[in-house]
Amino acid sequence: MENMAKIKCLEKIKFTNDKKKYISESLNQKLIKQALLISFQFWSEKLKNNLKFPKNLYPKYYKAYKSATECDIFQKGGIDIKDHINIFVLLSIIKPGLYCESGVFKGSSIHSALHALEPKIVYGIDPKPKLNKRIKSLLFNEVETKLDFNEFEFDTNTKKKVVFFDDHINSMQRIIDAKEKGFKYIIFDDSTGFEGIGQRRYPALPTVGMLKYNKLFNENDFFSWSLPINKMSWKSRAKSPKSLLKKYIKVTARIDKRCKDEMNQAEKYIKKIINFPDLSELLFASEPGMINNTQKYIILL
Repeated sequence: MENMAKIKCLEKIKFTNDKKKYISESLNQKLIKQALLISFQFWSEKLKNNLKFPKNLYPKYYKAYKSATECDIFQKGGIDIKDHINIFVLLSIIKPGLYCESGVFKGSSIHSALHALEPKIVYGIDPKPKLNKRIKSLLFNEVETKLDFNEFEFDTNTKKKVVFFDDHINSMQRIIDAKEKGFKYIIFDDSTGFEGIGQRRYPALPTVGMLKYNKLFNENDFFSWSLPINKMSWKSRAKSPKSLLKKYIKVTARIDKRCKDEMNQAEKYIKKIINFPDLSELLFASEPGMINNTQKYIILL
């Protein structure tokens, strides 16, 4: 705190148990509108739609944003505001006939889809969803808790199907499954390159970030990373007494023949991989003090 005087604009620093971020309403509206515009221009160009920014897009999204804050969905385990905006804009441009999300959890991303699309075409899959009552009330279709995505039956006549995978499952197999089920667009979370892999205990290996550089990977290549042991719950640590004396947990991965074959097969199906634009210059992250690679991708098949 002794350096506070050296930083212009700082008004005060205090100790608190409140982790929420606050921003004046007028400034918040301007920042969100600018982020929405940047996102729209980015996706319109990347998807070659060359659309004009719709006048009703900002009021429609701001209504979704207010609903999101009331539902308190911008928290650990969910997406940040920047990708809530990106998903909303992306789906508003694509206008899919069906949207499916595997890995609903607390519902931050499916909340964005429900506001961008007609709720009847939105489907969720999660073995243990933790949706609050407000988000449940927005759903038309109940979240599937027993079947995996590859077991779920979708209407084969529906055009422009979009699936969002946030389930930490083999990304290559998900691409192959989505192709077989007639999906044209695939969104991925927790499927980053090496920076993000090293920040997660269970990344969706092999990841989309790896697939972008598929030619660099050979059979028997391996890599490992360490995470602080406090990333494990006490319940998990109790099952491994040796962990109580260690500071880190080390995770090791290897590219075996099956893994490489799946990467090659998935690569053949892909027309384009697009990284989500980073809107973080305009928007706060949801969790205090966290520096985490949250890169998301959309794949066009």
